[in-house]
Amino acid sequence: MTSVPSRPSQDDALDLRARQWVARVNSGAFTEAEAHALAEWRGLSPRHERAFQRAVILWQTIGEALAAEARPARTTRRHFLAAGGVVATAFAAQQAVAFLGYLPGLRALTADRVTATGVPESFSIAGGESAGTLDGASALDTGQDGALDLVAGAVFLRASGDAVTLTAGDARLALSDGAVELRHGDTDIEIACAEGRVRMLQPTRVEIAAGQALRTTADGRVTHHIRHPDEIAAWREGLLSFRERRLGDVVADLNRHRTGRVMIARPALAERSVSGIFHLARPDQIVDHLTDGLGLDRRNLPAGIVILS
Repeated sequence: MTSVPSRPSQDDALDLRARQWVARVNSGAFTEAEAHALAEWRGLSPRHERAFQRAVILWQTIGEALAAEARPARTTRRHFLAAGGVVATAFAAQQAVAFLGYLPGLRALTADRVTATGVPESFSIAGGESAGTLDGASALDTGQDGALDLVAGAVFLRASGDAVTLTAGDARLALSDGAVELRHGDTDIEIACAEGRVRMLQPTRVEIAAGQALRTTADGRVTHHIRHPDEIAAWREGLLSFRERRLGDVVADLNRHRTGRVMIARPALAERSVSGIFHLARPDQIVDHLTDGLGLDRRNLPAGIVILS
Protein backbone atom coordinates (compact mmCIF):
# COMPACT_ATOMS: atom_id res chain seq x y z
CA MET A 1 0.00 0.00 0.00
CA THR A 2 1.33 3.46 -0.86
CA SER A 3 1.52 5.71 2.16
CA VAL A 4 0.20 9.24 1.95
CA PRO A 5 2.61 11.80 3.33
CA SER A 6 1.23 13.71 6.27
CA ARG A 7 0.42 17.35 5.76
CA PRO A 8 2.78 19.69 7.63
CA SER A 9 1.20 21.22 10.72
CA GLN A 10 0.90 24.96 11.23
CA ASP A 11 3.70 24.77 13.80
CA ASP A 12 5.92 23.02 11.25
CA ALA A 13 5.29 25.84 8.80
CA LEU A 14 6.04 28.45 11.48
CA ASP A 15 9.26 26.65 12.43
CA LEU A 16 10.38 26.58 8.81
CA ARG A 17 9.64 30.28 8.34
CA ALA A 18 11.40 31.10 11.62
CA ARG A 19 14.50 29.19 10.51
CA GLN A 20 14.48 31.12 7.24
CA TRP A 21 14.29 34.38 9.18
CA VAL A 22 17.24 33.42 11.40
CA ALA A 23 19.29 32.33 8.40
CA ARG A 24 18.54 35.68 6.76
CA VAL A 25 19.51 37.63 9.90
CA ASN A 26 22.86 35.84 9.88
CA SER A 27 23.42 36.22 6.14
CA GLY A 28 25.31 39.49 6.44
CA ALA A 29 22.77 41.26 4.21
CA PHE A 30 19.96 41.80 6.74
CA THR A 31 18.37 45.22 6.15
CA GLU A 32 16.55 47.67 8.39
CA ALA A 33 13.30 47.06 6.48
CA GLU A 34 13.68 43.33 7.06
CA ALA A 35 14.31 43.96 10.74
CA HIS A 36 10.96 45.76 11.01
CA ALA A 37 9.26 42.98 9.04
CA LEU A 38 10.75 40.38 11.36
CA ALA A 39 9.55 42.30 14.43
CA GLU A 40 6.03 42.38 12.96
CA TRP A 41 6.15 38.65 12.18
CA ARG A 42 7.29 37.80 15.71
CA GLY A 43 4.44 39.89 17.12
CA LEU A 44 1.70 38.12 15.19
CA SER A 45 1.12 35.59 17.97
CA PRO A 46 2.88 33.83 20.87
CA ARG A 47 3.30 30.81 18.55
CA HIS A 48 5.29 32.93 16.10
CA GLU A 49 7.55 34.15 18.91
CA ARG A 50 8.08 30.64 20.29
CA ALA A 51 8.95 29.38 16.80
CA PHE A 52 11.48 32.18 16.46
CA GLN A 53 13.09 31.38 19.82
CA ARG A 54 13.34 27.70 18.83
CA ALA A 55 15.01 28.69 15.56
CA VAL A 56 17.53 30.89 17.38
CA ILE A 57 18.48 28.04 19.70
CA LEU A 58 18.76 25.67 16.74
CA TRP A 59 20.97 28.14 14.89
CA GLN A 60 23.33 28.28 17.83
CA THR A 61 23.51 24.49 17.73
CA ILE A 62 24.09 23.85 14.03
CA GLY A 63 24.77 27.30 12.60
CA GLU A 64 25.12 27.59 8.86
CA ALA A 65 23.30 24.33 8.18
CA LEU A 66 20.06 26.25 8.64
CA ALA A 67 20.86 28.38 5.62
CA ALA A 68 20.27 25.38 3.38
CA GLU A 69 16.54 25.92 3.90
CA ALA A 70 16.86 29.48 2.66
CA ARG A 71 19.29 28.85 -0.22
CA PRO A 72 20.22 25.54 -1.92
CA ALA A 73 23.86 24.57 -1.55
CA ARG A 74 26.00 21.54 -2.32
CA THR A 75 28.19 20.27 0.50
CA THR A 76 31.82 19.93 -0.50
CA ARG A 77 35.04 19.18 1.34
CA ARG A 78 35.97 22.85 1.00
CA HIS A 79 32.64 23.89 2.55
CA PHE A 80 33.18 21.41 5.35
CA LEU A 81 36.69 22.72 6.06
CA ALA A 82 35.34 26.26 6.04
CA ALA A 83 32.71 25.42 8.64
CA GLY A 84 34.81 26.78 11.49
CA GLY A 85 34.96 30.17 9.83
CA VAL A 86 31.25 30.08 9.05
CA VAL A 87 30.36 29.32 12.66
CA ALA A 88 32.62 32.13 13.86
CA THR A 89 30.92 34.51 11.40
CA ALA A 90 27.50 33.35 12.55
CA PHE A 91 28.57 33.86 16.16
CA ALA A 92 29.67 37.43 15.47
CA ALA A 93 26.50 38.17 13.48
CA GLN A 94 24.30 36.79 16.24
CA GLN A 95 26.07 38.91 18.83
CA ALA A 96 25.50 41.99 16.69
CA VAL A 97 21.77 41.43 16.21
CA ALA A 98 21.39 40.52 19.89
CA PHE A 99 23.00 43.87 20.74
CA LEU A 100 20.35 45.59 18.61
CA GLY A 101 17.50 43.71 20.29
CA TYR A 102 16.47 41.41 17.44
CA LEU A 103 17.73 38.18 19.03
CA PRO A 104 18.43 37.19 22.62
CA GLY A 105 22.09 37.22 23.68
CA LEU A 106 24.09 34.00 23.90
CA ARG A 107 23.93 33.71 27.70
CA ALA A 108 20.18 34.35 27.63
CA LEU A 109 19.64 31.53 25.14
CA THR A 110 20.42 28.97 27.84
CA ALA A 111 18.18 30.56 30.47
CA ASP A 112 14.97 28.88 31.59
CA ARG A 113 12.85 31.90 30.76
CA VAL A 114 13.55 34.51 28.06
CA THR A 115 11.34 37.39 26.94
CA ALA A 116 11.26 39.27 23.65
CA THR A 117 12.00 42.98 23.42
CA GLY A 118 9.06 44.96 24.77
CA VAL A 119 7.10 41.86 25.91
CA PRO A 120 7.06 41.31 29.71
CA GLU A 121 5.87 37.91 30.93
CA SER A 122 4.28 36.87 34.22
CA PHE A 123 5.26 33.64 35.97
CA SER A 124 4.63 31.75 39.19
CA ILE A 125 7.04 29.85 41.40
CA ALA A 126 6.19 26.18 41.71
CA GLY A 127 5.20 24.98 45.16
CA GLY A 128 4.43 28.38 46.61
CA GLU A 129 2.33 31.53 46.41
CA SER A 130 5.12 33.73 45.08
CA ALA A 131 4.93 35.13 41.56
CA GLY A 132 6.72 37.62 39.39
CA THR A 133 6.98 39.41 36.07
CA LEU A 134 10.01 39.29 33.81
CA ASP A 135 10.55 42.47 31.81
CA GLY A 136 11.00 42.51 28.05
CA ALA A 137 14.43 41.57 26.65
CA SER A 138 15.24 39.80 29.92
CA ALA A 139 16.34 36.32 30.93
CA LEU A 140 15.79 34.40 34.18
CA ASP A 141 17.38 31.11 35.16
CA THR A 142 16.83 28.71 38.07
CA GLY A 143 19.97 27.52 39.82
CA GLN A 144 20.61 24.10 41.29
CA ASP A 145 19.87 25.49 44.75
CA GLY A 146 16.50 26.80 43.55
CA ALA A 147 17.60 30.45 43.50
CA LEU A 148 16.25 32.60 40.68
CA ASP A 149 19.15 34.07 38.72
CA LEU A 150 18.51 37.23 36.70
CA VAL A 151 20.78 36.79 33.69
CA ALA A 152 19.79 40.00 31.91
CA GLY A 153 17.20 42.76 32.09
CA ALA A 154 14.81 43.18 35.02
CA VAL A 155 12.40 41.15 37.11
CA PHE A 156 9.71 42.05 39.64
CA LEU A 157 8.95 39.46 42.31
CA ARG A 158 6.27 39.35 45.01
CA ALA A 159 6.97 36.69 47.66
CA SER A 160 4.55 35.32 50.21
CA GLY A 161 5.40 32.71 52.83
CA ASP A 162 8.52 30.74 51.94
CA ALA A 163 11.64 32.81 51.35
CA VAL A 164 12.74 33.24 47.73
CA THR A 165 16.40 33.74 46.88
CA LEU A 166 17.33 35.99 43.97
CA THR A 167 20.74 36.48 42.38
CA ALA A 168 22.17 38.75 39.71
CA GLY A 169 25.88 38.83 39.08
CA ASP A 170 27.56 38.92 42.51
CA ALA A 171 24.41 40.17 44.24
CA ARG A 172 22.33 37.72 46.28
CA LEU A 173 19.19 38.58 48.23
CA ALA A 174 16.32 36.94 50.09
CA LEU A 175 12.65 37.92 50.10
CA SER A 176 9.98 36.40 52.37
CA ASP A 177 6.96 38.72 52.48
CA GLY A 178 7.19 41.69 50.18
CA ALA A 179 7.98 42.78 46.65
CA VAL A 180 11.21 43.74 44.94
CA GLU A 181 12.53 44.77 41.54
CA LEU A 182 15.93 43.43 40.55
CA ARG A 183 17.56 44.87 37.44
CA HIS A 184 20.78 44.87 35.48
CA GLY A 185 21.71 48.49 34.88
CA ASP A 186 24.24 49.68 32.32
CA THR A 187 27.13 49.34 34.78
CA ASP A 188 25.65 47.84 37.94
CA ILE A 189 22.86 45.88 39.58
CA GLU A 190 20.01 47.54 41.45
CA ILE A 191 17.63 46.14 44.06
CA ALA A 192 14.55 48.27 44.80
CA CYS A 193 12.11 47.28 47.55
CA ALA A 194 8.47 47.99 46.64
CA GLU A 195 6.75 46.34 49.62
CA GLY A 196 7.81 44.83 52.93
CA ARG A 197 11.55 44.26 53.40
CA VAL A 198 14.31 42.57 51.43
CA ARG A 199 17.64 41.27 52.73
CA MET A 200 20.85 41.45 50.73
CA LEU A 201 23.08 38.48 51.54
CA GLN A 202 26.01 39.25 49.21
CA PRO A 203 28.29 41.10 48.63
CA THR A 204 27.32 42.52 52.04
CA ARG A 205 24.55 41.85 54.54
CA VAL A 206 21.99 44.63 54.80
CA GLU A 207 18.21 45.01 54.88
CA ILE A 208 16.09 47.64 53.16
CA ALA A 209 12.41 48.64 53.38
CA ALA A 210 9.84 49.85 50.85
CA GLY A 211 11.04 52.87 48.90
CA GLN A 212 14.70 52.08 49.47
CA ALA A 213 17.15 50.70 46.95
CA LEU A 214 20.66 49.32 46.76
CA ARG A 215 23.10 49.55 43.90
CA THR A 216 26.06 47.17 43.66
CA THR A 217 28.94 47.65 41.24
CA ALA A 218 31.30 45.13 39.67
CA ASP A 219 33.99 45.90 42.24
CA GLY A 220 31.65 45.03 45.12
CA ARG A 221 30.74 48.54 46.27
CA VAL A 222 27.19 48.93 47.61
CA THR A 223 25.39 52.28 47.78
CA HIS A 224 21.96 53.25 49.11
CA HIS A 225 19.42 55.53 47.47
CA ILE A 226 15.67 56.24 47.37
CA ARG A 227 13.24 54.94 44.75
CA HIS A 228 9.67 56.22 44.79
CA PRO A 229 7.23 53.26 44.85
CA ASP A 230 5.51 54.54 41.68
CA GLU A 231 8.80 54.23 39.78
CA ILE A 232 9.58 50.67 40.80
CA ALA A 233 8.82 48.25 37.96
CA ALA A 234 6.53 50.80 36.27
CA TRP A 235 7.14 48.83 33.07
CA ARG A 236 4.53 46.35 34.34
CA GLU A 237 1.95 49.09 33.67
CA GLY A 238 3.46 49.97 30.30
CA LEU A 239 5.25 53.02 31.69
CA LEU A 240 8.79 54.24 32.10
CA SER A 241 8.86 56.44 35.18
CA PHE A 242 12.00 58.04 36.58
CA ARG A 243 12.80 60.86 39.00
CA GLU A 244 16.33 62.17 39.11
CA ARG A 245 17.62 58.90 37.65
CA ARG A 246 20.96 58.35 35.91
CA LEU A 247 20.64 58.72 32.16
CA GLY A 248 22.55 55.45 31.78
CA ASP A 249 19.92 53.58 33.83
CA VAL A 250 17.04 55.17 31.93
CA VAL A 251 18.57 54.21 28.59
CA ALA A 252 19.15 50.64 29.79
CA ASP A 253 15.45 50.40 30.71
CA LEU A 254 14.39 51.93 27.40
CA ASN A 255 16.50 49.51 25.37
CA ARG A 256 14.52 46.58 26.77
CA HIS A 257 11.40 47.99 25.12
CA ARG A 258 12.74 49.37 21.86
CA THR A 259 14.11 47.40 18.94
CA GLY A 260 17.43 48.91 17.97
CA ARG A 261 19.77 50.56 20.45
CA VAL A 262 20.10 53.93 22.17
CA MET A 263 23.77 54.54 22.90
CA ILE A 264 25.50 57.17 25.03
CA ALA A 265 28.69 58.48 23.45
CA ARG A 266 30.45 59.70 26.60
CA PRO A 267 30.62 57.95 30.02
CA ALA A 268 30.21 61.25 31.88
CA LEU A 269 26.93 61.83 30.04
CA ALA A 270 25.49 58.61 31.50
CA GLU A 271 25.76 60.15 34.99
CA ARG A 272 23.45 63.07 34.26
CA SER A 273 20.08 63.07 36.06
CA VAL A 274 16.77 63.02 34.23
CA SER A 275 13.07 62.85 35.21
CA GLY A 276 9.90 61.94 33.34
CA ILE A 277 7.04 59.51 32.88
CA PHE A 278 6.20 58.04 29.49
CA HIS A 279 4.28 55.27 27.75
CA LEU A 280 6.58 52.49 26.57
CA ALA A 281 4.31 52.00 23.57
CA ARG A 282 5.88 55.21 22.21
CA PRO A 283 9.59 54.69 22.92
CA ASP A 284 10.81 57.24 20.37
CA GLN A 285 9.02 59.98 22.31
CA ILE A 286 11.18 59.05 25.28
CA VAL A 287 14.28 59.48 23.12
CA ASP A 288 12.94 62.90 22.04
CA HIS A 289 12.49 63.89 25.70
CA LEU A 290 16.00 62.82 26.63
CA THR A 291 17.44 64.70 23.67
CA ASP A 292 15.49 67.93 24.20
CA GLY A 293 15.39 67.89 28.01
CA LEU A 294 19.15 67.50 28.39
CA GLY A 295 20.11 69.51 25.33
CA LEU A 296 21.85 66.56 23.69
CA ASP A 297 23.01 66.02 20.15
CA ARG A 298 21.31 63.06 18.50
CA ARG A 299 22.43 61.00 15.55
CA ASN A 300 20.03 58.49 13.97
CA LEU A 301 21.61 55.49 12.25
CA PRO A 302 20.07 52.51 10.41
CA ALA A 303 18.53 49.58 12.30
CA GLY A 304 17.11 51.82 15.02
CA ILE A 305 20.47 52.91 16.44
CA VAL A 306 20.48 56.33 18.13
CA ILE A 307 23.66 57.91 19.47
CA LEU A 308 23.31 60.59 22.15
CA SER A 309 26.22 62.95 22.76
